[in-house]
Amino acid sequence: MKVRPNLSNYSIYRETPKNETQNRERADIFHLLWRLDDFVKFEDVRFHVPDPPDFIFKPQGGEIGVELTDVDPKIFTGGGNRVRGEFKSWQADVPDNGVPHVFDKWGQFTVRDSLDAFRHRFVEKQQKIARWPSGFSEKWLLMHLTDGSPFKWIVCDQENISEANESTWSQFARIQYLLNEICLQLAAFDKVLVYHKTSLETNGCNMLSFPRGSLNTFGLPEPSSEMLMKGANATDEFLDRKWWSETVQTVRRIK
Repeated sequence: MKVRPNLSNYSIYRETPKNETQNRERADIFHLLWRLDDFVKFEDVRFHVPDPPDFIFKPQGGEIGVELTDVDPKIFTGGGNRVRGEFKSWQADVPDNGVPHVFDKWGQFTVRDSLDAFRHRFVEKQQKIARWPSGFSEKWLLMHLTDGSPFKWIVCDQENISEANESTWSQFARIQYLLNEICLQLAAFDKVLVYHKTSLETNGCNMLSFPRGSLNTFGLPEPSSEMLMKGANATDEFLDRKWWSETVQTVRRIK
């Protein structure tokens, strides 16, 4: 088992949050920071006041401005907040017994719906970047995949994707290619980091980096050239297939 980094040394966990938004945001990136420690040792992580951006990640010799946003399975309109509320209530009640529990009320949507939701969030954050102060060595956008998003499967380890059958592998490759195209077309950020929280018993979270051009500092996981080439030539026929998503959650306290 991986030795867990001591994140309590970071300002965002050492200091009392000023409001509930800060408290939620620091919880949302905890697993990601645990995973990022495999690639870069930050001297500190703190809130940026006033936002934007939300955070400052401080590696040796620079400061990275970081904005965080959630990406839903689709652009929720009427009833979306109710569904999110039901999920949070269900999540709070999952017992600590190591048994998988299922939430299946996300509703029906397509992968194209999820791509639209991704682009929608991206555009919102891109519009805010003009208000950022200058002087950052890099600008990052963290795209936190909420439970129910189909993209959580394509940010898993590349080895696991390559073990899938040919049809599934082609679909994963197509999604990675289309996400990469969105990031390149809306190239306001040096790096877009898409991630989904898993468990601190494993690697903390699955993540995939979409760097602007060849700017992949720190060697973060990114789509392989093989996957992008395969995705460029794959079919879109599955994008409008309607399907249901479910969240499976297992709670087991870490000793």
